[in-house]
Amino acid sequence: MHTLILLLMTAALLLPAYGMPGPVRGKHPMVMRNPMPGGPAVRPLFEIFLAHRKELDLSQEQVGALKNIRSLHNKEAAQYNARIIILRNELGGRYEAGRLNYKAIGKKVAEIDAVQSKLRSSYFDAMDKADNILTEEQRGKIKKLLSSGMPGGAVQPEPETKPEPETALPTSESEPAPAADEHQMHE
Repeated sequence: MHTLILLLMTAALLLPAYGMPGPVRGKHPMVMRNPMPGGPAVRPLFEIFLAHRKELDLSQEQVGALKNIRSLHNKEAAQYNARIIILRNELGGRYEAGRLNYKAIGKKVAEIDAVQSKLRSSYFDAMDKADNILTEEQRGKIKKLLSSGMPGGAVQPEPETKPEPETALPTSESEPAPAADEHQMHE
């Protein structure tokens, strides 16, 4: 019984620390449902913009700025994620003690939650910077692309299509239909 209570208390404390996502509300085309627990619920805008650079007609300056935002965000996110791993390991050490100190466990969970909050804030700061790189016309194009996306939020650039060559062959519209009498005569 003691073990069950301990497991339930641990789960209750760790759920906020592991950043379980809530429901994604609204139908904004850049927000998608979370495919895996604890993972990101929103694909980074800079990745979407860079994947569709041709469709958006991004300038070299815009591409460079988006790559810079991506690089800085990835570096910052790596630092936060490393800190979270260290804190989770420290939290695990608290459970290995002979007698559990629930106040210390709670403080460690709050510390993990604070770092995760900074990570989320950093993410949205990067998204704001990326969004400000595009012109209004480009924002309209990306919204149109994303609203016609694939299920689950995956969006792929549309393949380049070549126009069909015109042929001189007659089509069924230009050929007269055979008369009913002719059809019966050939049978």
